[in-house]
Amino acid sequence: MIHSINKQFSSSTRAAHHAAVTGDWLAQAQAAIGRDPDDSTDTTVATVAGKPFSVIDEFNSWRKQPELAEAVAAIRALAAVIRNCQATTMMELEIELKKASDSLKSGDTTSISLTAGCDLFMRYVTRTSALEYEDFDSAKSRLIERAEKVWGDILQGT
Repeated sequence: MIHSINKQFSSSTRAAHHAAVTGDWLAQAQAAIGRDPDDSTDTTVATVAGKPFSVIDEFNSWRKQPELAEAVAAIRALAAVIRNCQATTMMELEIELKKASDSLKSGDTTSISLTAGCDLFMRYVTRTSALEYEDFDSAKSRLIERAEKVWGDILQGT
């Protein structure tokens, strides 16, 4: 019993330390903005040219490029979520990104590259120093710049 308590404590401490967005955090955030936490099956974010944007479709379109690593395709798809998201706050944006990341990872649970790309995006790209910007559009632009830097670094092998 003590081992299970320590294991539970260490995983929650680790998540808090690394600023990981957990399922519990997502449910609390969705409840705070009046969304149903169980409604996470929708992968559409916004409408682009009259057609709903889907992170899965975006990922699949990037994946068709044979020279592009799967992790980079995931990062590019998640960056597209930021571009197309109708969120007006950082919390809403983080919720959309978490849902999109989860839906990508659930599509192929065996892909280490896909999981790594999504996790890297969520940990590095979305860290909240973008909140220092006064306007939300500037913060979104900064997050997109970070995503471009990450996929550039991956392509260059750094």
